[in-house]
Amino acid sequence: SVLKLLDEHVNETALITAVTSSPSIDVSLAAKFPHRFSYISGKLSGDEVSGGIMQARADLFSGRKWLLTPERVNSNEVIDKMSKFVSELGAIPTIVDSLSDKKEKA
Repeated sequence: SVLKLLDEHVNETALITAVTSSPSIDVSLAAKFPHRFSYISGKLSGDEVSGGIMQARADLFSGRKWLLTPERVNSNEVIDKMSKFVSELGAIPTIVDSLSDKKEKA
C-alpha cells in the first residue's frame, strides 16, 4: 500500500494532505499514519470542480476559500506551512475543525 511505502521511504517528518476539491484520504486512514507524519484535510469551498486535469486553469484557486482541517498535526508550524502554500496558490486558507467541516458540507 502507499502508506507502507511512505513509512519505508520517508524517514523524516512529513505533511500529507489532500489537494483536490474534496478530501481524498479518509480520517480513519490518516489515523494509521506513523506519528512522524502530519495530516491536514483540504477542500476548496464553492462550486465543485470536476473533470480532473482538463479543468485546470491559472485562476482555479484565486480568491477561493481552501478549508483546512488539521486532523493530526505535529506542530502549529505544519499548519502555518500549509496555509502559506495555499496562499501562494491564490486561495484563502481557512482553518476549520472536523465538526465545522461537516456542517459546511450539509
